Amino acid sequence: MNPIIKLLVYLLLVLSIILSDTFYLLGLHFLIFLINIFIKRAIWYQWWARIKPFCFYLPITSLFFCLVSLAITSRAIDLILIDIFAASLRLFLMVSIMLIYVLESQNRILFAIRSLWYSTNLNVHFIDKILLFFEMAIRFFPNIQYKWNQTQRSQNALSIKISRYSFQRIIQIAQFIPDFIILNLDNSNHIVENMYMRGYGKIARRSIYPFVKIHFYDIVILISIIVFVIVVHAFR
Repeated sequence: MNPIIKLLVYLLLVLSIILSDTFYLLGLHFLIFLINIFIKRAIWYQWWARIKPFCFYLPITSLFFCLVSLAITSRAIDLILIDIFAASLRLFLMVSIMLIYVLESQNRILFAIRSLWYSTNLNVHFIDKILLFFEMAIRFFPNIQYKWNQTQRSQNALSIKISRYSFQRIIQIAQFIPDFIILNLDNSNHIVENMYMRGYGKIARRSIYPFVKIHFYDIVILISIIVFVIVVHAFR
């Protein structure tokens, strides 16, 4: 499925979850989530590693809202617990569904956007620059993260310890960020030189590989999800 169409499908499912105001509809979306996560068994470990911190903080926030509701409202405790359970289930489904999309698509969404833009035959160099900026940010972020971790290991080897206290830790990291940026400027200059040597900016448009098409079945799936959302919430 085209990543753009897949993103729209997942966003429609999230919108449908937000509009679900009964446990019947929430149960239906929870069943859809179970089927989806069962089909995508290959990402179970990654999904659980990412969702586990959220599952830890969700009961804490639910307890906090329960105490606040008891303190400032006169509603019965059973109604408050029902509302909190529905809200927690809704948040869990929303986060889980979008997390599945992120783990599946990764940076293929940029290929799809560039392919869609390239197929329009429009010549707007500013749009190409914006797309190139996001592509480079996603491509080189792991490298920058690796260098940051290596720098922290070097500091530990030199007995330069980062404070455990949050405020002092923020100050120490903020003091080091300018030096870290300067150390990476040379790498940025090499990237810019390579881009100019390859002719970027001289040719009107960049090509795209791999070219991600929007197929007919992508449109059929998108229309089917739109009809499903409308029918479910119009005739509930």
